[in-house]
Amino acid sequence: MAKVVGLYSKRADMSPEAFFKRYEHGHVPLVMEVFPTAFAAYTRSYPRTEPKLRALAIRPEALGFDALTQIWFAGEDGATGGGMADPVNAARLAEDEAALFDRGALLSFATDERGAAPAGADALLKLVALYDRAEGVVAEDFVRHAEDSLAGTTPLVAASRRNYLISGGVFEHPSYETARQSPPDLVLELWTRSAADVRAWLLTTGADAPSGVARLRAAAVVREVGLG
Repeated sequence: MAKVVGLYSKRADMSPEAFFKRYEHGHVPLVMEVFPTAFAAYTRSYPRTEPKLRALAIRPEALGFDALTQIWFAGEDGATGGGMADPVNAARLAEDEAALFDRGALLSFATDERGAAPAGADALLKLVALYDRAEGVVAEDFVRHAEDSLAGTTPLVAASRRNYLISGGVFEHPSYETARQSPPDLVLELWTRSAADVRAWLLTTGADAPSGVARLRAAAVVREVGLG
């Protein structure tokens, strides 16, 4: 199933609370109107703002998103973005995005997904960690390292989903600005049972790999909304 991950930043003049409300109650309904049958699932993950959970973030200034979106397309036709082919719909979406997002920080890219959200995910704490390949490391070695070292369940992790950047998979559209940031090589999602487990995982497994294969760009506890 085709899947796209998006790193979207809010306008500088919007609070996180205002951004969440405007996204969920304004932009999402518009997206679903334009793409009524294209998505198999569509979720948004927002960095948590509670002091205890916000304090767990690693390099939050490098996180690169106020909303991490994930879209699973219902088929290859959906992945081509049929709704955007209509100039009226494209203009409506562009106008709405201009009122909501920092357009220079919109970044969407295709991923190879491995793993899945666990049953009862709403009752767990979710962490998103962005990783980059170290210089000189080929994609195959990076994926092998991540699958061996970062994937799987442990006493600290109930489940994980790994989203690996597909080469050449960055989405470009004539009405979008060129993103100021580069996509991470891995968007790692972890579901844990507590803030203490998040902290312990970050201090042990989640830190930059001693082998120098993977570099942790940033991490944050998030709130996920939508059906995935």
